[in-house]
Amino acid sequence: MQISHALLLSEEMLRKHLKDYQTSKKLKPENGGSKEKLSFEQSQKLIAHLHSHTYLYTKDIAAYVESRDSL
Repeated sequence: MQISHALLLSEEMLRKHLKDYQTSKKLKPENGGSKEKLSFEQSQKLIAHLHSHTYLYTKDIAAYVESRDSL
């Protein structure tokens, strides 16, 4: 598998990780995460901005959001 080579994992280990991920339902939001801090409109504006601007670091996106009061 190309994924296992890219992640430097054996195919067996990758299968185990994927199985664990699915069985522990880590895709479900009930397992953690945070509540939204942006309104739907603010999220849409941010998504539009991110489509036209590339950021190297997440901290730069956070700084952009914090610098925009109304986003």
